Amino acid sequence: MTTCFYLLPGARLPEAAARETAAVLAKSDPASLEAWTALGTGREPPGLQRLAEPLHDRSPHQAWLWKVLTHRSGAPITAPYEWIASGGPVLDQEFWKLTPWQRNSMGQLEAVELHESEMPAAACALDPIAAHAGMRLMISGTTLFLCRRKPWAFSAAPFRDLADCVGAGASLAACMTGSDKPEAENLLEAFTAAAQTAAGKLPSIEGFWLSGGGAYTPIFPPSTYRAVACDDPVVRAWAAAAGIPRTALMPVRSGEREQERWGKAFVDAPIGERIIVIEHLLEPWRRSDWSAWREALPTALGELARWRSREKAAGIDDAVFVLFGNAGAATLLPTPKSFNPLKRFKRSVLPLESWFIDNFAGEVP
Repeated sequence: MTTCFYLLPGARLPEAAARETAAVLAKSDPASLEAWTALGTGREPPGLQRLAEPLHDRSPHQAWLWKVLTHRSGAPITAPYEWIASGGPVLDQEFWKLTPWQRNSMGQLEAVELHESEMPAAACALDPIAAHAGMRLMISGTTLFLCRRKPWAFSAAPFRDLADCVGAGASLAACMTGSDKPEAENLLEAFTAAAQTAAGKLPSIEGFWLSGGGAYTPIFPPSTYRAVACDDPVVRAWAAAAGIPRTALMPVRSGEREQERWGKAFVDAPIGERIIVIEHLLEPWRRSDWSAWREALPTALGELARWRSREKAAGIDDAVFVLFGNAGAATLLPTPKSFNPLKRFKRSVLPLESWFIDNFAGEVP
């Protein structure tokens, strides 16, 4: 039996939001609610599992993909793979992504996008500080990285997961851990001071963040998955390192001209299990913007239907839905086929609340 795993980050909502969303959809978009509820048709009771490390609660789908593709536990290592995905060479050093940030009008952290013309000024301001700390500043396009040879006993939440740090008094220190945390904090303060000194040559920067640290490691044994579709280039870089051919790695969202190309690549991949990551619900879920979540739902369902329409041509026998919320996921496995003629055509539907409401607790395995 060949299985395709459909991952939907941001699919499980807090109880109050889930009930409100179902009630609103019942009136405003019953077709989407019906299609959403239908994910539980012919499914076993959901398997609930906590997946993420404490600092990565808002990205449990990355924890799932990291463990499945790389056979490694712990926090996902993203920075060296993002460096490679952007065209950088493979280096035998630890990489960390360095993100400049500022607060928006609502007090939330947002990344400062540097322009190419500003990169020389950024390098002049930051490189001496990195060198003094025994590191090198690396630049790919307009993205900043740090690399170092000595392993760093430091971990931090991904920058995109810091949206909940609202207000000037919010402590970012709680989003870091490790015995080298004081060294990392001092380095970030020095970077911030240097950027503010160069304020005339750089945009307004209130601070910096380090995340995704670790070293690129060849993955053995190779993955048994045969194709991965995901919009995140880091995930596709993990899959490439795990031995999945680049011809079978593709984005989920693409223009009309590219859809046929990627659809053919998905179908033509060697027979075996596949992974599709549909991230349309993720950003509104991270912001707890349930109105935007409801608006994104029809597009997510349409994307899911488009990829599912290729299952027969790709030789896929079963579909598994992995629905992510905070820190973990609910997995909907197909009900085993019955040889009883009275049950063969009877397909029960799981109650929506059994997998839509994110209210479970558990430990990271």
